[in-house]
Amino acid sequence: MKLGILSDTHNNITNILLAVEIFRQNGVETIIHCGDLTDPDSIWLFADFRLIFVFGNMDFSSATITMNIQSLNLDNVAVNIFQGQVDGKSIAVVHGHVPGYIYDLARKGTFDYVFHGHTHVQRHEKIGTTTVINPGPLGGKNAQSASVCIIDLSTDQVVFINIS
Repeated sequence: MKLGILSDTHNNITNILLAVEIFRQNGVETIIHCGDLTDPDSIWLFADFRLIFVFGNMDFSSATITMNIQSLNLDNVAVNIFQGQVDGKSIAVVHGHVPGYIYDLARKGTFDYVFHGHTHVQRHEKIGTTTVINPGPLGGKNAQSASVCIIDLSTDQVVFINIS
């Protein structure tokens, strides 16, 4: 199974549509959104996928986001912190705005992957036995490159794709 990882979309509809198309072309079945969607109506762009979403510090309409996500698919998840299994891999997902929490999750050694956003910086780091991934931002006001990440859980291959 392939996972599509994205974060910090900040209502950048153009980049969300590009990311969704990249995920579709690469056979992604589940998208993990690491927070900062900002506009609850952007959720509809993910309608063709299973979605695991964690709230970011800019997701002020959490009730509406939750309602929209749940109306797409009963398997979808909208939480502050996700800890669970996906295709036999133990994963944790947080936005990353709580200092030290990413490292605490990774140092536990109970997760294969910890995904996060918030910093708007790509990250692919091994902490003990845990792989920590930040896909980089998809939106935002800064001039950094927009990017997403695709992970093949059967091979643990991690690929970052820049969105131009």
